[in-house]
Amino acid sequence: MKTHNLTALLWASTVFGGAVPVNAGSQASQPETASPIIENPGFTLNDAFDKLWALPVVYKDKENPFVQEVAFTGRYHGQIFSLNSDFGPAGGWQNRRQRFGGRIKFLNTFEANIDFNLNFNGANTGRFVKDFDGFELKWKPAKVFQLDAGLFKVPLTNEWRTSSNKIITIERSDFINMAVPGKLGGLLATGEVADGFSKDGKFTYGAGIYTATRSEDWQYPTFDGGSMVYGGVGYKFNKNHELRFDNGILVGDTDVSTNATQPYTYTTALSYSGKFFDQKFWLQSDLVMATGEDDQPDLYGFILLPSYMLTEQIEIVARYQYLVSNEDNGVRLQSRYERRAPELPTTYGNNYNALYGGVNYYIYKDRLKVMGGVEYSHMELVQGGGYNQVTVFGAIRVWF
Repeated sequence: MKTHNLTALLWASTVFGGAVPVNAGSQASQPETASPIIENPGFTLNDAFDKLWALPVVYKDKENPFVQEVAFTGRYHGQIFSLNSDFGPAGGWQNRRQRFGGRIKFLNTFEANIDFNLNFNGANTGRFVKDFDGFELKWKPAKVFQLDAGLFKVPLTNEWRTSSNKIITIERSDFINMAVPGKLGGLLATGEVADGFSKDGKFTYGAGIYTATRSEDWQYPTFDGGSMVYGGVGYKFNKNHELRFDNGILVGDTDVSTNATQPYTYTTALSYSGKFFDQKFWLQSDLVMATGEDDQPDLYGFILLPSYMLTEQIEIVARYQYLVSNEDNGVRLQSRYERRAPELPTTYGNNYNALYGGVNYYIYKDRLKVMGGVEYSHMELVQGGGYNQVTVFGAIRVWF
């Protein structure tokens, strides 16, 4: 019984900072000593997110030589827009992206991913799983080399290389919309090597070949047409600054009616990415060109995309894009959402300018964020005169 009392008193002494005497059998005052303080910061919202986002990870053990991780993956991107233009208003909500898949890491050097596009409304196919978004087998035997095979992106421009989960504007630029192909079936080798004359400098490279066609139903790669050959080189000055040159070339039978690529023979981008002021300010730029096939006009332009982190959670973003063609009908308005104007006489024109401003709020980093933006654009249409519009956006981005 005395032992129990002594234990209880010792516990109380620790918790309440020595308010109860350590020697319970003596009433004599004891010298005060510093008692250990138990810090209990409580359960934060970030802790809750950590636990929630850990749920899709079915298995994880870096020490296992065979399988290191098994996880479900998914994303939901929803957005609302309101367009006002010279040719009438439009607006509404869009389930922009809804995907679900899985990831497995194995043998310490391999990673396999698969993603399906879900169809909340059952449109077109009548099934809940619409088609393949992508699948990829990655082999990375060393930090300086990686080989990818499957259905994935051709890494053209800063914007397209960036996952839709991490882009900082609600929609990508019009050049991506017009000239850069979607995900293609292919094989891609990438890597980097030290430059040999500076501390942090590295040369980067990439080379790949892709099939230019996909099936009409499930959108898996087919070999019914031509191919796209990709090549890219770059230089990383350090972890904050990189300059790249990338080029995609269509070869073989490139009939655009069966082609998963865009109707351009050459698609070229000179890209820069730089971070300044303790990485709070980020500047991305792309100087772009696409050479049209057959009667398709050529396309030229540039994109400037600066952003600044006001706090750890609030980011302000701006973007200016300019596109011009060698013919009057060589530029087309954005499918989201400029073409939604109800009285629009045509979607084609020339001398396209667009300015975007937005604010992003990172609730749980990129994995849960809300975005807001406004974009103004102007283009001279081939008929109907000038087109001016302002679109107000709002978006939510969730992925795991």
